[in-house]
Amino acid sequence: PRQAHNLKAPVQFRLPQQRRQKPREGFCHFLCIMGYMETMPSTQERINDNIGEMGLDSKGYRDDRSESSYDASSEWFEEHSAETPRGSRVIGTMHGKDEELEEVKIHILPKVLSGAKELLDQGKKIVFLAEGAIHGTEGSEQNLIASELDNMSNKSITHDTWDDENVEFCSYDENGKNTGLDFDSHMVKKLIAKFGKKEEIEAALYATMRAQNDTFPISEEAKYYLENTIGVDLNDAEKLAELTFNASEGQEGTLTKIMQTWNRLRQENLLRKIKEIEDRGSVAIVTPGYSHAYSLKHVLERGNY
Repeated sequence: PRQAHNLKAPVQFRLPQQRRQKPREGFCHFLCIMGYMETMPSTQERINDNIGEMGLDSKGYRDDRSESSYDASSEWFEEHSAETPRGSRVIGTMHGKDEELEEVKIHILPKVLSGAKELLDQGKKIVFLAEGAIHGTEGSEQNLIASELDNMSNKSITHDTWDDENVEFCSYDENGKNTGLDFDSHMVKKLIAKFGKKEEIEAALYATMRAQNDTFPISEEAKYYLENTIGVDLNDAEKLAELTFNASEGQEGTLTKIMQTWNRLRQENLLRKIKEIEDRGSVAIVTPGYSHAYSLKHVLERGNY
């Protein structure tokens, strides 16, 4: 699927110097890291009720379906990079391993490191906001970038993630096993408030994950909705991608609209995290999936967050 999720997805807020947590397996684990410092505010205190209220369409937001395909050209990087008025840097990247990771090493990583060096030389305090988890999940491009930033800065850069409690939607048992959609999570409540039907929300989020070759336990109601109302096999990742990330403009169904809203809520959370960092006098470096960078470029450059 297109890089629209650009995990594109999802989790956890941390204070500077919090110990690294071993990421859970799977994408929803990609959304959640266990363990907090005793001094960390409660989860409820970290939840932001304004997510979903930023009105990005009037602030320069761009639909990623209008973006050009990746070709490593200077023009492509110009369209997928941004610097905020207060100095934070956002550079779009691709997700994946093997060929994608090699592209990151050759074309993305040097830009990130040179930008970080420039900021450090200016005396800036940097926070690297990884996508998916603090430091990224093991073996991912986010993890590679985080590690290289540590190496070049002698570990003077702080690490956090823009996929925190505001966007997590899975629940887990005491052993860290994914138990399915968490209907009490902030993200799911936001989606239900907008779309109404729980089975549609669960089906759409399942489709979004399955399209990326991940999954979580699904209820019979959501299963019935996908198989009978939509008419798609639960394991048909290609078809589920067509119904979520790759739907043509004007052909968006319920699954597409829920996925797009989920991604928009994540993007608003990214903007909120950048603002929090800048308000503290620091700067953020972010390497989101490239469609996120494309969509948010003008919002970031104009400081409309």
